[in-house]
Amino acid sequence: MDKVGAPGPAWFDCAEYVAGLNNIVAKESLNWETGIKRRHGYTPDISPWLYFHFWQAIYYLDTEQNFPESRERPGYWLRPANNIGDNLTFEVRDAVTHRRVAKSVVRPADDPGMP
Repeated sequence: MDKVGAPGPAWFDCAEYVAGLNNIVAKESLNWETGIKRRHGYTPDISPWLYFHFWQAIYYLDTEQNFPESRERPGYWLRPANNIGDNLTFEVRDAVTHRRVAKSVVRPADDPGMP
């Protein structure tokens, strides 16, 4: 948490991130299988974990906002969402309200976006 600048209250978010990551990483103690493969019998897709890192500053699409306000809200990436939306739906922490939301339209804050 210190390396990414996450605040102390984000400890639970970080614990969920680490647990989720441990479930998709192969381990020697499991004969080089992942925890998900061993328990459920399929190899997990790791691609949702490769786009962002924990507590990365992001913008996500706010479908409630109307013109002329920006439809992007600042937030922090937490992890891929479980059982919500498609495979590239992420859990993010809103930077203003501090609420946790699941969103599939997310971009890095340092990315200027599409023209």
